[in-house]
Amino acid sequence: AVFMSVMTVSVLYNLPRDASRIQLAGIRDLAAATPDLRPLLPSIPKDPRTLYARYNLDPITDIMVCCSECYYSTPLGACPFFCEHKPTPGSRPCNTPLLEWTRIRSKWYKTPRLKYEPQNFRLWLGRLLLRPGFEQLVDSAFRGNPQTPMRAIGDGTHLRQAQGPSGHPFFPGPFSETRLALAYCIDGFNPFGMKTAKQTVSCTAIWLIKHRLVIPGPNKPSVDQINHANQLIVDTMKVFYDPGVYYSSTAEHSLGRLVRCLLPIDICDAIALRQIVSTTSVTSKYFCIQCELPIQQIENINPSTWTPRDPVKMKQQAMAWRDAPDEKSHVLLAEQNGIHWTPFYELPYWNPVSAAIPEPMHIMQNLIEHHLRVAWGISVRSEGGDGSALSPAKVKPRPPASETERFLQIILQAQMEKCLCLLAMRRKKSTVIGSASSNALRRLCHGYGLDYSGTKDDLYERLTDYTEQNVLPPVPSDPRTVLGKSVMESCWASMKDTTLPSWVSGAPRNWGTATCGKLSADQWNVICTIHLPFTLISRWDIAAAPERDRKMLDNYMDLVRVVETCGLREITEEQIQGYTRYIRRYLEEYKVLYKGAKIKPNHHLAIHYGDVLRSFGPTPGHQAQPYERFINFLHQLPTNMRFGELESTFMRASGRSANLSSLITDYTPDHEPCELLKVYYDIVQRDSRGTRLAYMTDSKILFSVEKAAYRSNAQASSVLDSRLYRLLADFLNTQHPSRTSTARELYPAHIPIPREVEFIDRVAIRGVRYSVYSSLPRDSHIMFRSTRLCLTMTVGEIQKMFVHTHEVPIERPPDPTADEMETTSLMLLVRPFQPLSGPDVHLDAHFRKYGISGGFCCHRTKQEEIMIDASSVICHAKVTLTTIENKPLLHVKALDRVCSVYACY
Repeated sequence: AVFMSVMTVSVLYNLPRDASRIQLAGIRDLAAATPDLRPLLPSIPKDPRTLYARYNLDPITDIMVCCSECYYSTPLGACPFFCEHKPTPGSRPCNTPLLEWTRIRSKWYKTPRLKYEPQNFRLWLGRLLLRPGFEQLVDSAFRGNPQTPMRAIGDGTHLRQAQGPSGHPFFPGPFSETRLALAYCIDGFNPFGMKTAKQTVSCTAIWLIKHRLVIPGPNKPSVDQINHANQLIVDTMKVFYDPGVYYSSTAEHSLGRLVRCLLPIDICDAIALRQIVSTTSVTSKYFCIQCELPIQQIENINPSTWTPRDPVKMKQQAMAWRDAPDEKSHVLLAEQNGIHWTPFYELPYWNPVSAAIPEPMHIMQNLIEHHLRVAWGISVRSEGGDGSALSPAKVKPRPPASETERFLQIILQAQMEKCLCLLAMRRKKSTVIGSASSNALRRLCHGYGLDYSGTKDDLYERLTDYTEQNVLPPVPSDPRTVLGKSVMESCWASMKDTTLPSWVSGAPRNWGTATCGKLSADQWNVICTIHLPFTLISRWDIAAAPERDRKMLDNYMDLVRVVETCGLREITEEQIQGYTRYIRRYLEEYKVLYKGAKIKPNHHLAIHYGDVLRSFGPTPGHQAQPYERFINFLHQLPTNMRFGELESTFMRASGRSANLSSLITDYTPDHEPCELLKVYYDIVQRDSRGTRLAYMTDSKILFSVEKAAYRSNAQASSVLDSRLYRLLADFLNTQHPSRTSTARELYPAHIPIPREVEFIDRVAIRGVRYSVYSSLPRDSHIMFRSTRLCLTMTVGEIQKMFVHTHEVPIERPPDPTADEMETTSLMLLVRPFQPLSGPDVHLDAHFRKYGISGGFCCHRTKQEEIMIDASSVICHAKVTLTTIENKPLLHVKALDRVCSVYACY
């Protein structure tokens, strides 16, 4: 445990090596000063690298030399001094130096100028197979029938239809083999943050966990140059597909196991995806990988008229490009067909159309940003308009000379209005003077009865003095902007009154301003689906709102439904059809409302994404968030900022981190409790977003109760008071009323209920953390079912949670002498909010009009406490304080991403 703590702070928290040496020196001093520990002194190292070697934390890599120009890789032992790679038979060799002379202790050695260290996939996978429980997880993935609704990538049609070497389905395969499906992702990132524009590329192949290849920088490989790194992956995957790799021992099979792997899916953004498939850019003639729709017809949003891509034809065109005799032929074939060669065509099962799926995270983020920034526009300096100014003005013939003066007057009037706007906002002198001509300033002074002689500076001073002493001119509206000053201020105000659960990435309170900075994909999602719907429905879906505002709202809510459906963790065929219906209706109305905003390639890809959901299941199984989070991890690693070396640093540091994390997870201490594990998991659970949510349901530290997980604490044991005891008995009687004629006779008269319980503050139900109001209020608002309230779904606050063990009746006991069995339940004491009723029902009709996307309202007052169990909890809820018709209310929206909440609407 002592060595584990040293490695944890050194590897996972990036403690400098010298600091770790001091830490180890202190441990050695403590052992030397303690007689009982003195025999352990020789086993305590002086350098943390000794510990890395002792516990095999460093990844095993294959060292290669990479060309800095063409990215051709050569094994270190057979590396020439100059690069001999030729792109085509008729091309000249690259001739870039691969080695350089380095002086070490008065001797000269040949050293690589740029090293490339791909991790050895066979050894990496072998280490993974030695982890307990891994094989049980993957072996059972395809043994059953596909689930409905779909919950994982294996429930889709793509992997189920994948063919093995024998012509039979690849999954599930025979019981004597372990079969894996991997995803391939490639993405670029700047290792220096925003300091320079240099890039390197991180290639990641992931199946539940990460196997990493880091291509050296400083430049970004082209579509052709990336093939050198892809070729290494393809050569490995061909062997793992057929005949497979036999491991002499695994965690579950001590006598050995044959392992086969499939690489059926590529998860990247649109630019990186074209590097994998080796097609031309997204702005080329054939901009879509899924179909052959020319970019000139991108406004066509009817999928029935699109011609799907033919993978056989694409492979033939790619082979023609590969076999071209010279680079001129390469260019001509690429312009003609839009296809390059990629080594992935060597995999017999690889389909460039079905494998290269549109990545949902980037598509949805681009859809949201494009709608808010381009179609609507965001401005906090002027009042918003109706967005109709985006429509292009009709082209008029050149006016005659008699009308020239009139147009000049129009321009002059526009300058005057802009000048008034800038004066009202107290803008700088140079900004005001630079925006208007001297004639415009003179006319303003004349209109206010001021002296209009002198220079522009004199005119500005007179206007400034006048506006300070009189009512400021009104801020003019901008018809090109929809999200203007008043809308944005309303949204910011509602955000302050909104309570979100801790797993939701909160958006900045000043989003839309220049000082806010760049927003993440999660923050755009929260703004689009949570904050803006409440603000816009409150303002636009009322009787006084213009008709165009209602149409814009209906169109926007279709986009909200698209984004919400895309984020579901469970999905059905009906919801997939609904997704396709919503995205097409959104784009059809989008073209009518905003004629100046064009259909972009991302809009086209969003229509294709309905087929992706059908083939690969719900979005979490094939989204890019884990890969993006890994790039964020690489950004935090300390490096020497030298290309040729930092790539190896990335590889070693990421490998050590992954190996140490698995070592801690699988660590079984000799004594209980282990303080190291307790503190480590407490720190990890502080951030429950993204991939860290998995730690909350780790079976080694939590106990499972009715699909719920909680941390046991013997000190929390207590005795129920009479009020809670009565509520518990009432709940149990409603659950088991069939054994007696009078339900109240079962509990506690017929079957006694123990009063001893274990109170807990936090619990994970189906992987999501819930808390009592006194501990973490933002995680205490829940949507739940209640038979007592006769409601399919209502909202309330969790007041208390406890674990209770009691006996339940059985209709057909296995033992004739017994008619009860013991069970452990997680109970929650909840205070429901008062729903709208009677004359108040109409207050939230404009919200309920949009179903789950619009939410509903309830009173702020709370009802009497009721008792429920974990199975009654549906999801978290966001709550916003609001007032409608002078009545204080709460606006509630369910934040579930599974199908259960949709069934309640």
